[in-house]
Amino acid sequence: MKKVLVVDDDVFILEMIGQALDPSLYECVKCTTVEDALAHMESAEFDAVISDVNMPGKDGLEFAREIRGKGSDVALLMISGEDFGRDKANYLNSICLYADDVLGKPFTRERLLSALDEIIRNRPLATKYS
Repeated sequence: MKKVLVVDDDVFILEMIGQALDPSLYECVKCTTVEDALAHMESAEFDAVISDVNMPGKDGLEFAREIRGKGSDVALLMISGEDFGRDKANYLNSICLYADDVLGKPFTRERLLSALDEIIRNRPLATKYS
């Protein structure tokens, strides 16, 4: 069973992703803040992280930088419903420096599962964030 950390300030999105992940294949841990997610990462190993980009406080890009800055090879899927305005290309390029894939909201269950499977297969074994 793969362990997945899902981070989004929108509880509806957290529940939707949790329901999309087959409980016989994925153990899903849900957090509404980056700070809570980082605490979970310090105490457990995850095969993948699904994180929203735009969140209050520390955002998804800062979260991704911190994860990679600590040397974690966890598979990282970023999700966003934002347009990012004129700086869209620069912002997406920044995200892609850290993330394995980016999904725009709304996305289908099939697209989510396909992207998650792909990034997990292409990453090494789960590593602990510390």
